[in-house]
This record gives sequence, C-alpha cells and structure tokens, in this order.
Amino acid sequence: MLALLRHPLTLALVLAEPATVSAPTTTTSTTTTTTTDDDAAEGDAGSAPTPGDRAATRIVLAISADDELQAAPTELTLRGHLTDLAITPEVELRSAGDGLRGHLGWARGRIEAGAEAVFWLERPASGEATLYLLLDDPERLYMRALTLSEEPVETQEILGVVIRGLATSLTKSDPPPDMEEVPLPGRQAEPAADADPAATEAPEEPVPGEVQRTRARLLLGLGYAGSSYASALPWGNGVDLSVGLLGARGLALTLGASWLLHGVLTPTLGDARYDGARLRLGRGGLGLRLGYRATLGAQRRAFIEPALAVRGEALAWWPVESSQALRGAGVRVSAGPATTAGVYLGRGFGLSLTAGLDLWLRNLDLVAKTPAGSAPVAAPSTVGASVQAGLIYVR
Repeated sequence: MLALLRHPLTLALVLAEPATVSAPTTTTSTTTTTTTDDDAAEGDAGSAPTPGDRAATRIVLAISADDELQAAPTELTLRGHLTDLAITPEVELRSAGDGLRGHLGWARGRIEAGAEAVFWLERPASGEATLYLLLDDPERLYMRALTLSEEPVETQEILGVVIRGLATSLTKSDPPPDMEEVPLPGRQAEPAADADPAATEAPEEPVPGEVQRTRARLLLGLGYAGSSYASALPWGNGVDLSVGLLGARGLALTLGASWLLHGVLTPTLGDARYDGARLRLGRGGLGLRLGYRATLGAQRRAFIEPALAVRGEALAWWPVESSQALRGAGVRVSAGPATTAGVYLGRGFGLSLTAGLDLWLRNLDLVAKTPAGSAPVAAPSTVGASVQAGLIYVR
C-alpha cells in the first residue's frame, strides 16, 4: 500500500479499472438449471424399464406323460430360448388319450388362470407330431405339424426354437407364422330361464383335431417272404413288397406282392428217381390283408395287428439242366388268418413280422410232363404257412 501511495499514477490506473463481478442471479440460475437437467436425466434412466422389470408373459406347454420328454428339462430349455422376451414358460404333463376336447377344456382353464397362450403337443407313435396353440380374446385355435427327433434333447431344442418364433406374434390378430387356424368345437349354449334346455343345447360339431387324426397314413413295406408248398418241396424263399393305408383308429388295409422260388425238385416214385424230370417252381403272389393295428407299451412303439388275408398265386415251373420236363403253369387261391407284430424305430420307420395260415380254396398238384409221360411231383396240402419280415415305413 505504501508503494502504491508513492506512485499516484499506478493507483489511479487501479481505481479506474472496471470491477469484474459475476451476476449472482445468473450464476445461481445457471447452476440451478444444470442441476435440474441432470436430476431429470438420472430420473429417466432410473425409471426406464429393463427386460427383467417388465411384467412377464406367461405361457403353458403340455407334453404327453407317455413321451420320453420330461417336464423340468423341457421347461429349462424353453426359458433359455425366451429369457430376453420376458416370457415365462411352464411345462405340464398330460395324458395322451384326452382328445382335443379334453385338451381344450384344460387349456381354457389355464387361460382363465392368467396364461396368455397355451400350447400342447400331440406326438403319435409314427408320423409327424402336431403342435396346438390356443389364444384368447378372441378365442382362436391353431395347429402345426412338426417333425421331431427321437432324442429328447434335440426335441427340446426344436420346441424352443419353434415356440420362440411363435411368441412374438401372440398378441396379434393375424395367425402365427406357419400355423393353420382350425375351427373350435361348439360349446353348449346357456339355456334361458323360460327356455327348453333341449331346444337351446348347441348341436354337436365335429372336432377338427379328431378329423386330423382320422386321416389315413401311407404304409410301405419291403422285406423277406417265405412260404411252404408241399412236404416234397423245400421251403420257398423270396421278396415281398407291400403298400397300404393305416387309419387313426387302427384299421389297416394292405396290398402285398411277393415272388418266391423253390429249390430244384427231382420227382421220385417209391425208390425210383426221375432225374430226367427235374424242375424248379416259382410262385408269384398277390394278397390283400385287412386288420386292426393296436399299439402296445407306455411309449406306444410296439404294435400287434391281427388280420384276415386273401391271396392268389400264379405258379410256374420249368426244367433245369438236362431235364426233359415241360414247362407248366397254374393258379390257386387261399384265405386265412394272419398276425403281424412290429416295433417303430422312429421317423416313421419300423420292423415287422407277419405269420399266417393259408387255407387253399383252389389248389394245384405239381406234375412234371415229359415226352415219355407224366411224373407226379408234389401234392400240396390244403393248409399252408407263410411268413413276411422286413422294414416298414408309415407316413
């Protein structure tokens, strides 16, 4: 200070300099505004919903109690596929014999309990499985055919991928992708107080799921065929090809064609052998079998099919090597019972074994004719036996 007083010019410059004072109001206002924006931003960030905070949509899937799938592993797989969609799946076991009406009653109950969508899986022992979906408001029923694996883990993954793809369209009015809408069975109308209950009862309507299940499936078979002809002839061996239809209620109609060849036969009469009349017998058969196929076991993989079979055969014989026997041919017809037992291997394939009795209504003796005369070869029995075994396919 004393130095400043000694220099009046310096003091005058200091006093003449304008004071730089910040406006209190402006600073306070700016600070307050900045603080408010930060708090609002923090409040918005804190109130923004996260996938875990959203109300989870609840869906239910029913699988057959007779299937190899287990509820807990299937539900865990579904949760993994749906975790980012805020969808909570539940898996239940149900009897496979409830039918569509039984499943619908159960599904409606789950929707009334708060489920947004209810799925159930019908998986026959052969052929494609069917996935059903029931939605509400308005009530709609959809179905989709699925080709599943025989391995439970692979099947769980397939269900997870399919249901995830359907989950994004549950709230839309359009049909879910790759699903077909089917009409719902009618419910009984509520009778009015003064109305006749018999007059107000809704007529029984066909159940679409049952119509779906009554669709016949294609049967194919290829394998070994064997049959007897007469005690003098060796057992005949050959090949059998069959095609047919299998109804959902077990009725099976099969048309089969076979070709069998017997070993070389040398006619004998007492102790005498006729080497000059040796021949070989071939048999071409065409048969029709009508039966009922019933599945067995908890997994419904085995089956048994009693049937009635009718078969016609065209026989032909011809000489071998240096034989002088003449060619010949004939026809015979049989009818009789047959029983088929088999097991499904998966993906529509299976193994079967058919055994039958042939009651020959029209028979044919085998006679070798030579230039020197005729030599009796074999007189077939009225009752014969036949066997078919091989691979089958159901589609």
